[in-house]
Amino acid sequence: MNNAGSHRLFRPESASRSLGFYIPATAAARAIGLARGILLARLISEHEFGLFQITILTINVLNPLCALGLNEGITRYVPMYETRGTLRPYLRRVVPFIAAVALLTSAILFAAAQPVGRLIYATVPASGGGPGADPEAVATWTGLTRIAAGTTFGIVVYFLLLAILKGLRMFRAVSLLELLNNLLFTLLTIVVACSGRPTAGAMTACGLASVVLLVPLFAFPMRRTIVDTPSRSESRASTSTTSTDEERAAGFIPAHDEIDVPFLASQPSGEVTADATAPIVQLLRFSFWAAVTAVIWQALQYYPMWFLQKTHGPSVTAVFGGVRLITQAVVVGAVTVVAVVQTSVTKTWEAEGHAPADRRLRLAYKATSLLMLVGCVAFAAAAGPIMRLFPRSYGIGVAIVPLCLMFFLISGHLTFLAIHFALIEKMRHLLWPWALGLVGNAVFGLLLVSPRIPPAQALVGAAWAGNLGITAGLLVTVWLLYRERRPIDIGTIVLWAAIYVLALPVWTQLIGTALILLLAAASPAIFTREEKHEIRQFVTERAAILRPRGRTSE
Repeated sequence: MNNAGSHRLFRPESASRSLGFYIPATAAARAIGLARGILLARLISEHEFGLFQITILTINVLNPLCALGLNEGITRYVPMYETRGTLRPYLRRVVPFIAAVALLTSAILFAAAQPVGRLIYATVPASGGGPGADPEAVATWTGLTRIAAGTTFGIVVYFLLLAILKGLRMFRAVSLLELLNNLLFTLLTIVVACSGRPTAGAMTACGLASVVLLVPLFAFPMRRTIVDTPSRSESRASTSTTSTDEERAAGFIPAHDEIDVPFLASQPSGEVTADATAPIVQLLRFSFWAAVTAVIWQALQYYPMWFLQKTHGPSVTAVFGGVRLITQAVVVGAVTVVAVVQTSVTKTWEAEGHAPADRRLRLAYKATSLLMLVGCVAFAAAAGPIMRLFPRSYGIGVAIVPLCLMFFLISGHLTFLAIHFALIEKMRHLLWPWALGLVGNAVFGLLLVSPRIPPAQALVGAAWAGNLGITAGLLVTVWLLYRERRPIDIGTIVLWAAIYVLALPVWTQLIGTALILLLAAASPAIFTREEKHEIRQFVTERAAILRPRGRTSE
């Protein structure tokens, strides 16, 4: 990678420019992932494909566990240290620490592969997961768990690199890295499957090989672009401390912040703090709750499929999983936007102040929420034709498409609202919405799903169990935002209520969404006049970026 190309790739971007290429790149990466799933379902046996899916789910849960959620903290604090001009010494301390933690936890998992493998794969009928499991089954799940442990370490390092790139707002590099990783992973799995190794373990190892090849290719050029120069806003802030006291008195900064370590005060350029452990302590305090909530989120997302497997077997579970596979694009889109908005808002929070950051976050949240709602309703209206992509037996899943869209729409809202807690450094609040959602999902699942009801009814019951549970989580989130005095306007409340039009018949969904769009365009109920002006300005900027260069004047 030459210096000129490296400079173009590893440079910070504004939120508007970042969205222009990050969203299309994420969509392309997701399309590659879907194609990989379809191809592997044809290239390897159902048994191995099922084991592969469970192994991938296991890695998704192990990733935040083995990293202790520290990568979430990296994304939060990189903009702060970049602003202060002390990013290099900060990364020299925290990156080796995160890698060491991931290596230690992955090694423990590797050593305990047999009992952990029994816990993970015992629910797979083909694994023979009972106390009397045959030696071949034990060897299979032990080997898979060891491969999962090694792959988890590689994935932690991969997400660490992504976290740093996102914190630096280098979304061109993020986009290319994610796209190349999906493409390389897909190519490797196809080659391996066609060359006589069509096993779940071999497919999982391809994921490890992909990140091992790509991480150094991006990490070393990125390292050369980091320059420790304090921003002008940080220099001004270091000469006056009265604004912090005023903001605390106004309620912008909690009187008893949970992050109570010395290095939160402004430090001289080129020096993080005299205490070498302070950045690690700060990172641990911030990230602990992020790790817990990430694990709970994975359990919440997959609990309905696990429960359907227990009550109705793999055929019904396959239908539910197929619908969730195509409808989770909603939350993938939300996470993509959040990745851009969070780093941009965090930079504003640190460099310009809390009020400008809150204004930008509120506008981005409302605009994204409205777009997600419109997309979900359009998807629900086309549910029939879309489900024809699956075999005919999947047709009973059409009824739960709007309900699954609702689940992921609420998930998208919660993902966006989590930025508030990241800004005020109270990530512990994220535990309660996800935990309550998981408990509610389990309780409503017991009430709405049983082995005695037909498959179609079981699908609807499982979908409603997920929605009722996660709605409880949304209500808790709203209460926590109010308690922390985070800004909530009437437009935000309207968009929260609009989520539930997806529970209505399709024609009612279309009418309701049209009314909400009219309300947004013709009144200040959702967007103020200033916010509408910013939206028009954003659209104009995007159009200028997308316009061919030959038609623009320099």
